[in-house]
Amino acid sequence: MIAVDGVRVPRVLVIELAHQLVHRNELATASNLLAGLASGEPGIGLGEIDRNVIRNALAASLAGLERLRDALDGNTLLAEGEGTTLGREHADHT
Repeated sequence: MIAVDGVRVPRVLVIELAHQLVHRNELATASNLLAGLASGEPGIGLGEIDRNVIRNALAASLAGLERLRDALDGNTLLAEGEGTTLGREHADHT
């Protein structure tokens, strides 16, 4: 798992999202996601442009990324502990 803008999602789904963004010609955002995965950090922060690009891509929902879509749309509150950066020793790299 990795936190994307404070929402924990499976790493494999972030790769799938980046793949879809490449097909949408949203190369900068796809690159940002992949660089975040490759960094080894427990989370990927998003800028406003990336949030909008991902929000549009998630309009056609990817199974498993509904919480991320809802959070980017402002429809959910983060649970306690979400949105915080865990130490590397606590990161789940699955």
